[in-house]
Parts: sequence; structure tokens; C-alpha cells
Amino acid sequence: MSKRDLMIPGVTTAAVSKGGLDDLLAKPTQQADAKVGWDGAAVGELLALLDNGRTPVVVMNGGAVAARGRTTIDLHGDDVGQQVVVLFEDGDRQRPIVVGVLRTDRTAAPPELAGDVDVSTDGERMIVNARRELVLRCGKASITLRQDGTVHIVGERILSRATGPNRVQGGSVQLN
Repeated sequence: MSKRDLMIPGVTTAAVSKGGLDDLLAKPTQQADAKVGWDGAAVGELLALLDNGRTPVVVMNGGAVAARGRTTIDLHGDDVGQQVVVLFEDGDRQRPIVVGVLRTDRTAAPPELAGDVDVSTDGERMIVNARRELVLRCGKASITLRQDGTVHIVGERILSRATGPNRVQGGSVQLN
């Protein structure tokens, strides 16, 4: 394992003793209990990421043995030290699969979830709020609502139909 392959936040790679992590990974386990009681999800701690983040090293809470594992999610250096949800392949605790990182008060939302969009519903009505712009798009048609009050409707054909009055109002109305 090269030092550049190991990512631990707050610790420079020069400060990581090669033997420290290797000792945890090499610690023998009792074979009798290796496959006992590990059928469900468990919570462990992400100790390190090896191979440029592809291989997580986890230790189960209360345990002193670390294991190299696999992951179903993208893990990053900021996740090291966090609690993770772990499943075990064939119930073998030496074959962990990290399936999630537990959120805490200090956990930042992923960038794709950090937008300011609010959706609320009461069963009768749904309200979608966006800070700057809301776009509904399907094929060549779209409706755009902008923060400044502009509503932009685009389509190949636009049909407006009403059983009662169909009014067009504005400070001025421009047709063609």
C-alpha cells in the first residue's frame, strides 16, 4: 500500500505509520464467530480509503479488527471517521460492504440535494417552490416560471380551452 493511496482527514500521509493500519488489518479473528450474527445491517466506522477511494477499511463498533471491504456508494476523504452502514457478504464479517454513510448534524448535504426547492402537499394541492427558476419540460414543450414574475410558455402548438370565460389580461396585450 502506498502512502498516497491512504486518505485520512486531519492526518498527513507522512504521519500515518505503515504498521498502524496494516496491524489492524492483519489482526487474526476467531474463525468460529466470523460468520455468526452478521446477517443484517451493522454500524461501523470508516477508518480509511485505499486504492484512490475504491476500497474502504472499516471497523465494527466496539471491535478492534479492521477489514478491507467493498462499497456500493462513492466515498470521499470527508467520510473517513464517520459511521457507516455495513452489510456482510455471506455473513462473513471479514467481507464488509459499505452501503451508506450515516448523516449527522455536521454532515453536509450532497451538492445535488443542496438546492433550495421546497415541495409540500396536503392531498388536495401540491406546491413546488424554487428560489430562482422552475422549469417543467417534456419534449419540445416547456413552462418556465422565473423569480422576477416572468412566465414563459413554449410549444409547437398551444391550446387554451375553457368552458367559461377565457380572459387575457395585462398592462398591454400584444398579438403577433
